[in-house]
Amino acid sequence: MARTAENKLQFQLEAFRFQNVDSGLLYITCHLKATSTLRPIDAEHRACSYINGENNVFEWEGDVTLGPIPIGERVVA
Repeated sequence: MARTAENKLQFQLEAFRFQNVDSGLLYITCHLKATSTLRPIDAEHRACSYINGENNVFEWEGDVTLGPIPIGERVVA
């Protein structure tokens, strides 16, 4: 997803549920690396870079955990 501001990253996930688990909680854990939008886009400075099936991007690096996020059912009309 494209950035809307220098200090914001956006991403989306496909929704899924673990089989036989109905906790109603969501945890997101990832290894995050970010680069400035002021840098020219190239193979090493873009939103996502994949080399041999591995995710590689640059400038900031750290482990991020978000959660638990309570998830409830929503009726879509």
